[in-house]
Order: sequence, then C-alpha cells, then structure tokens
Amino acid sequence: MKLALCLSFLSCFFLTHAQAAGLRFEKTVIRGGLIRAGGPGGQKDLPLDVLNGLCERGISKAYYLYPSINFRNKGVHTCSRGSITYTGGAFTANGVRPILADVARAAQNGTGPVLVHCWNGWHATGEVAAYALIQLCDWSGDRAAQYWAANISDKGNLAKYGSILKRIRNFQPFPGIRISDSVKASACP
Repeated sequence: MKLALCLSFLSCFFLTHAQAAGLRFEKTVIRGGLIRAGGPGGQKDLPLDVLNGLCERGISKAYYLYPSINFRNKGVHTCSRGSITYTGGAFTANGVRPILADVARAAQNGTGPVLVHCWNGWHATGEVAAYALIQLCDWSGDRAAQYWAANISDKGNLAKYGSILKRIRNFQPFPGIRISDSVKASACP
C-alpha cells in the first residue's frame, strides 16, 4: 500500500506502509512468523509511535539486533489489538535461539509475527532470516546464504562478508524448535 506525503502543492512523495510507519526495507520472511526491516538508522531504537503502529498491525514481538547506547523503549507496549514486546541487544548464532523459538511459536499458533530489525534491514536481519529459513523451512545453508546475499544493497562488497556467509552455511538448527508440516507448507517461501 502506498501513502502520499505532500510537502507542498507540487511535491508529493509516495511512501510504502513500512516507510510511513518508520521502518525501511520491510520484508515478510515467514508468513505469520517473521518480518525483517531496517529501523530509523544508526544506533536508535524504534520510536513509541512506530511500536504502537506495529502493535496495531498485530506484530507480537520486535527485536533490535544491535546493542544500543540509548535503548529507551524496550518492554511491553499495549495498543487496541493487544501488546507488543520490544527487546534489544546483540545477537549471535547461539543468541538467536530465543528469536527462532518466538518465530516458531508465532507461526505455529497465529499469535502475530515477530519483527527483527537492525539499522538498514540488510545484514543482521538477513542473517537472522537465513537462520529462520534453515531452522523452520528446511532450507540448506547454501540456499539461505544465497538469500542473504541477494537481499543486501552492497552486493559489490560480498567478499568482505565471508564470515557471515560462512556462519549461515554452517548453522545447525536447534533441537525442539520447529513448526508443523502444514504450517510450513503455508508459511515458508
């Protein structure tokens, strides 16, 4: 959906729903389970109005994937549709386990998708998305690494991201975190 933002009579910019909501590069990864996006940029958490908008859209949890110096808005936020829990902090391959468990629960139980965001929505969110596709959708590490590489803006610098691609290719799913075959058939790309 596109929204118009008119700054004067002659200059209107058309924004996507995500841009109007304060997000960038928003993409659904696993239907009903995982959405990835870029935040406001830099080391900034999502503003309260953005969190409220996400809550109104039915998103149950949001994770900021980097440590933030001024992370003010973590915690539970309520709206007319329920609530959203916003968590911040660094992630690692092992630290991604709680995120993947939340994504699996959201997809399996229909409780509202989980949103992960970093600065731009490319590198860290793509890595978490790749892990989720391996964990829940039975993707191979190579296929998930290709997904990650296809969704970054700086494709000319792929060589410098070898460590990320290696982590994705070598990722081993965590035991006990899965979704049913019927959910997988409807939710996975």
